[in-house]
Amino acid sequence: MGLLKELRSLSGDPQSRRCIYAISGTFLGILFMFYWVYSTNSLALRALTFLTLFDFANLVSALIFRWSEKQAPSLTFTYGYSRVEVLAVFSATLLTQFISFFIIKEAVHHLLEGLDFRPDSMLPATVFGLGLHFGATFLVKNPAYEHLARSSPSNWVQDSVNDLGSSLFGYVPLLAGLFLPGKPLNPLALVTCLSSLGVAASYYLVTSYDLPGADPLIAILISFITIATLLPMTVYTSKVLLQTTPGHMISSLDKCLREAATLDGVLEFRNEHFWTLTWGVLAGTLDVRVRRDANEQTVLAEVTHRLSQHVTLLNVQVIKEETAALFNNIAHTPLMTSSRPTVTSASATHGFRPATKLNASGFRNERTL
Repeated sequence: MGLLKELRSLSGDPQSRRCIYAISGTFLGILFMFYWVYSTNSLALRALTFLTLFDFANLVSALIFRWSEKQAPSLTFTYGYSRVEVLAVFSATLLTQFISFFIIKEAVHHLLEGLDFRPDSMLPATVFGLGLHFGATFLVKNPAYEHLARSSPSNWVQDSVNDLGSSLFGYVPLLAGLFLPGKPLNPLALVTCLSSLGVAASYYLVTSYDLPGADPLIAILISFITIATLLPMTVYTSKVLLQTTPGHMISSLDKCLREAATLDGVLEFRNEHFWTLTWGVLAGTLDVRVRRDANEQTVLAEVTHRLSQHVTLLNVQVIKEETAALFNNIAHTPLMTSSRPTVTSASATHGFRPATKLNASGFRNERTL
C-alpha cells in the first residue's frame, strides 16, 4: 500500500508520470526480448537483452530521483534521501557486471558443448533492442547517468572508438564533431551500439559461413565491453558512497582553507570533512578554533563565505580557545558537571536544509544515508 501511495503522489508530476510510462513500456519490451532469447538460444542476443535490463534500472533510478526530491530531511536522515539514488545506480552497474561474468561462463560452456542455435529472429530482436535502448535513454531525462557520463573517467572502449573515428572521419564535416579529442562518446549509447553490431555480425557469420561458435565468442566480447564501460561508473559511485573528497576539488578546498586560516583570531581547523552528497552536491563540516578575544560572527561569516563558493551544503562550528581547554579538563574530570561549552555554528545550504539536533554533550547527532 505504501508503494502505491508513493506512485500515486508521483503521478501528479508530468516528468514522473512520463517516467512511470517509460518503465512500463520498457518492461514489456524486455519480456519480448527474453522471448527472442529463448527462441534463438543466442548468447550475444542475451547480452544485449541484459543491457536493456540495465536501461530499465536507469529508468527506476530516475523515478527514485524524482521521489527523493519530494522528501524532506528528518532527524534520522539529516541530509534527506538523495543518496538513495546513488545507491540505486551503484547496485545497477554492479549487478550488470556480475551478469556479464555469468554470460562469459555460459559462453565458454556453449563453446565446449556446442548447443543448439536458431538465428531466425536475431535481426528483428536486435533492431527492437536498439530502439528500446534509445527510447528509454532519450524519452526520460536521467540526471544521474548524465552526470556519470560527464564525470566518470573514460574507458578504453571510448578512447579506442574516439581515436578510430577521428582518424577515419576527421575530414567529414557532419561526423568530425562526434569524435573530438578529449570529448569521449556517451558510454551507454556506445556500448549498446557496439553490442547491436556484434549481434548482427553473429547472425551474419552463422547464417553465411555456418560458424555457430561465433555467437558465444561475440557474447564474450560484448560482456567484456560492458564490464569495461560500467566499471568506471561503479568506482565513481562507490567513492560517493564512501564519502571521499572529490579529487578535482582538493586543491580548491585547500586554497580556501589556507586563506581562511589567515583571518584574525583563527588558530586552527579541526575535523574538516568534505564529500559528495549526491550528483553535483558537495557537503562539508568544519570546526574552527579561535582566540577568546576573536569576533565569532565575523570569523563564521568569512569562513562560510570562502567555502560556500565550492561547498553546496556547509556546516561550520566556531569553538573559542577556552572551550577547547574545557574539553580537555572534562576528559580528566572523574565527575561530569552540568556546565556545557558554547559553540557557534552556521549552515550554508544553498537549497538544502539539513535537520540538526544537539545531544546532551553539545554535539550534532546526525546520520547520513
